[in-house]
Amino acid sequence: MSILVVRHGSAGNRLAWEGDDADRPLDPRGAAQAASLAEAFADFPVSVVLSSRAVRCQQTVLPLARRAGLEVTPDPVLYEGASLQALRLVETLARDDDQSDATVLCSHGNMISEMLHNLILTGVRTHGDRGCAEGSVWELSCRGGVVVEGRYHHPPTA
Repeated sequence: MSILVVRHGSAGNRLAWEGDDADRPLDPRGAAQAASLAEAFADFPVSVVLSSRAVRCQQTVLPLARRAGLEVTPDPVLYEGASLQALRLVETLARDDDQSDATVLCSHGNMISEMLHNLILTGVRTHGDRGCAEGSVWELSCRGGVVVEGRYHHPPTA
């Protein structure tokens, strides 16, 4: 079983946005990243797509969800400030490793970095860079009810 942890695509400058940050949408580069993400992971048998409530996160995984015939489900533990709960979500999903399909989670850079740091402390092996660029993906492989390795995928070229 795989868990694809996606960092939202490019959404412009946070400081230049005048509304609630949760409402900040993808910019044109981020929209292209979202479309490329759906292409890059088209062969993954995705069964669930969960996202932070932030518009930019939901927009990032919407093309991937649509391609799989799914809806994007907002999950409060994927929003900024809930990193411990997000880690618990990943651990819960890993325990359901009898499932062969992938679960997609879309969140924020600080959340993903902290989650990955905690997973590495538990012995998760990583491959590739240890980045967290906008539009990037951490592919977490689960076996025996735990996350055993993570592979970083750079943002798809748009």
